[in-house]
Amino acid sequence: MAESLKTILMSALASKATPAESDTLIVGEGNVLKKISFSQLFEYLKEKLGINALNTKITFVNQVCKGTGAGYIYINPPDTNNDYYLIGATNADWNACPVSIVAVSRQNSTHIVHFTGNIEKGKSVRILSMWTQAKYITFKQ
Repeated sequence: MAESLKTILMSALASKATPAESDTLIVGEGNVLKKISFSQLFEYLKEKLGINALNTKITFVNQVCKGTGAGYIYINPPDTNNDYYLIGATNADWNACPVSIVAVSRQNSTHIVHFTGNIEKGKSVRILSMWTQAKYITFKQ
């Protein structure tokens, strides 16, 4: 018995604002129609774009630091046995921190978070820092 497909113009279909991972797309492979779920498509794109590999190369650390009375603080890498680079930081508790982070830097092995103003000496500041190991960084000359 031959299969029969109901023909519907795409313009007659209802729009969907946000796809669910279980939703299905019809794709053509040569002259054969096949289906793929959004979850399969997302996984394929993450792999092709290198997002899966990137996620394994970044370490996030939530730490409490003490103010220095200056517009910066020093923070330690997550593991002192490896050569980590600080690649980003943000205030982990916006309500408790009177200043914003404007930059991160490194001088030799010292990692520094720079603020828009001074944090009084001894005041606790919660920082979420993002680190990667030097072996994953390529420096351009």
